[in-house]
Amino acid sequence: MLTEWERAALTGLLYGPVAVDGGAFVNGNHRTLAMLDVGVRRTVVTIFRER
Repeated sequence: MLTEWERAALTGLLYGPVAVDGGAFVNGNHRTLAMLDVGVRRTVVTIFRER
């Protein structure tokens, strides 16, 4: 079970989309770099497509 601090940290890190447009980040560069710096090599990815 996560502490309140851990829950807030994860929310700050993962809440809000990191968009990739044509192979380039639209936002989220700093969050991605921070995750890589601490050894994160995998995360959840969701793809939204307009119909």
